Amino acid sequence: MKSLDQQFKEFIVSDEWYLCPINFLTMSTDILAQDVVKYLLLNDPYSKWLGISLEENGEGYCKIKMTVRPEMLNGLGIVHGGIPFALADTAFGLASNNRNNQSVALDCSITFIKTINTGDVLTAEAREIHNGRSTGVYVITIMNQEEQQVALFTFMLCLITRSTSTMRTEMYF
Repeated sequence: MKSLDQQFKEFIVSDEWYLCPINFLTMSTDILAQDVVKYLLLNDPYSKWLGISLEENGEGYCKIKMTVRPEMLNGLGIVHGGIPFALADTAFGLASNNRNNQSVALDCSITFIKTINTGDVLTAEAREIHNGRSTGVYVITIMNQEEQQVALFTFMLCLITRSTSTMRTEMYF
């Protein structure tokens, strides 16, 4: 029997990518979350450019990591504010969409706490605070390699589509 990772790899490279090779009736929510996140990351060139790697995820939760490179600095020699924002936005997107529901950011609040420099390894952890019928709230913390919090984000989402059945034949939205 093929592992879930092998099924997923074959699914992504198949000509019938829109068909689901996995039985949603027997799939746990965390397995679905893992597969949706893999799919999203494989199809996200900006996250690839940022060098984001997945640390862990589960339903309504995601933890990702990246290293700050010299081309990510602003004219003051510190990281451009868009870099931690992009990291937080990616963590939010992965956590909020990993139930196979399509949602987008509706509002965001950012607090930059500490300077970020070249070589810093940033870890973003997104946690679901509220999951409603049409909106949700997530808090994303960004820590550096010294376990110091460097930024705090709060995102509100707007749910665009909700998976209506565990028997969906189309995977990922």
